Amino acid sequence: MSKRVGGGSQRVLEKLKQSVANGDFYEAHQMYRTLYFRYVNSSEYVLAENLLFDGALTFLLKNVYSSGVDLASLLIDVYTKSKCECTSEKVEKIKQLLPLIPSSYVEKQELITKVLQWSKSKEHPRGFPELHTELALMYEAEGVLFTARYHFILSSDPVACANFIIRLSENENFFEPNNPEVSEVYLYLCEKYKATLSRDPTFQDSLPRIGEQCFGIPQVKKPVGGFQSLIESFFGNEDMEDSDICDAQMAVVVDDLD
Repeated sequence: MSKRVGGGSQRVLEKLKQSVANGDFYEAHQMYRTLYFRYVNSSEYVLAENLLFDGALTFLLKNVYSSGVDLASLLIDVYTKSKCECTSEKVEKIKQLLPLIPSSYVEKQELITKVLQWSKSKEHPRGFPELHTELALMYEAEGVLFTARYHFILSSDPVACANFIIRLSENENFFEPNNPEVSEVYLYLCEKYKATLSRDPTFQDSLPRIGEQCFGIPQVKKPVGGFQSLIESFFGNEDMEDSDICDAQMAVVVDDLD
């Protein structure tokens, strides 16, 4: 696949850069889309990817959110059409774009849902773990702890989860009973390190007590016993669908707008 830009496209690129420099963002946006269609129709996916990422970043840094989000969405379309799998390199690009979009901007949630859908695979049916880590950190920074907790759990990154709890511990409401932002992450860590914790019988009794006294997680009398019962009794929403999370995110946005 050739990565050279044709003469016609090169002229459009030069006009595009001039439009951006002059602050004519509408015209620049249209030229980005024109080049996008040219590249995709000729299967020049690498050129399309670089073009759209550059354009989305340029617009978002200039607070031209509608154009930036549109080009970011087209970038995901390029990944989908080219059957490009989600990788650390792709996540690095996405994590540069998403935090630049205001949390109150409704189309941001649509973009995130689209990104997650693209990142799913046979190995990662709920989405690429590293992407979940970046989304969790972004939502935590925005103060949307419910959604941050969800993505931390799906990140399969126990260190990130533990650090999340440590950061939350600095909040005066950290030890309020039934604090879901902390409780489910605590349970995830118990499950993640279950094999290691099971080597010491004292953990079988102490972990459920810690969960009950510090996080308001009720102990359930089951033959299974230990913290496995604790996890099974409380972790009832681990199969939450992406659409449910999206609804929760949208509710937060509506509250912000009100």
